[in-house]
Amino acid sequence: MWFNTGRILVLYFLLLCCLNPAAYGQNKINIAVLDFTSEGGLTESEASTLTNRFRSMLVKTRTYNVLERGRMEEVLGEIGFQMSGCTSTECAVEVGKILNVQQMISGTIGKLGSTYTVDISIIDVGTARIIKTLYEDYKGEIDGLLALMEPISQRLTGQQVKEEVMVTKDEGGLKVISGRVKADVYLNNEKIGQTPLEKSGIRSGEYEIKLKADGYADLVDKITIRRGTTVEFRKELEKFFTLNITSQPSGARVYINNQYLAQTPKKQRVKEGMAFKLKITKENYQDWERDVTVQKDLDITARLKLLEAYQKQLAEKTTSTQKAPGKKGSKKWLWIGGGTIVVGGAAAAILLSGGGDDTKTTASGFPEPFGRP
Repeated sequence: MWFNTGRILVLYFLLLCCLNPAAYGQNKINIAVLDFTSEGGLTESEASTLTNRFRSMLVKTRTYNVLERGRMEEVLGEIGFQMSGCTSTECAVEVGKILNVQQMISGTIGKLGSTYTVDISIIDVGTARIIKTLYEDYKGEIDGLLALMEPISQRLTGQQVKEEVMVTKDEGGLKVISGRVKADVYLNNEKIGQTPLEKSGIRSGEYEIKLKADGYADLVDKITIRRGTTVEFRKELEKFFTLNITSQPSGARVYINNQYLAQTPKKQRVKEGMAFKLKITKENYQDWERDVTVQKDLDITARLKLLEAYQKQLAEKTTSTQKAPGKKGSKKWLWIGGGTIVVGGAAAAILLSGGGDDTKTTASGFPEPFGRP
């Protein structure tokens, strides 16, 4: 690449005048950073954003006199030079000469599958040689590349990487808290410990997390682990209680919020705090209903009452049996539903259960098919 010599000299002196000696250490190397180029997986805007972050982190190391991007564009714009088209070592050297810096940094960011690759080189402008290279692989969301720019700048300048960002490639951490309940923690169905849990060295990516504890509903969710960060997962588990439903007589139909569940007797696990309408029905008996809120293990017994019409029907049958021919003084014992009918003599007695009201019950959470009402 060749430029007009006169214009280059003018720009050279212009750049010298623009540089503020107080802002640059006299013993430090002057360096400029070309915009990173994308080899797939990033837009030009995203690559430019990552370059700006890297340039800021390079300044933070206090190792070089880093030329500002605005100054670079101002000087190169005078000769119509576009930095976006400069990808080769030769081009970087020519730009370095124009900018009057001793070294240039160029880099590329690509993507293979779900892994991003970052390759950065330092080029000596005087010798046109690459004096140092560095590469990093990153697996995760694209915004995680921003956090990668600081450790890259530190490694490139030979500084010790800060402990908080010094992690194995594409690994992060997880902190799990489940209140006062100790729960087993699973990632993708593999047990990794018990709460309260703090674990590092987890490969970046999406996971299914599950918390399990006796007497509590399993808690299942999704989390994303990112490189160099710790995800905090804080959830309360829902407690389960036992609901035992019986009826007198048995074999009655049980409904939860008008949805059929089973016949009595029925034992069911329910979640703490669940509120619902419980209804128990049986042919020839009055419907039995209660509002229930679960706060402990519950034993509920429904004492069903015969319908009045059915009682009259039974009484009529008794009278008919009394008038029928038979031995004098004979008795017949009939067991019907929840009561006993004694037939004999000149009268019939119907002995039925009173079906006294239960006290209002409180109970909580039906699993499927009812879910939480």
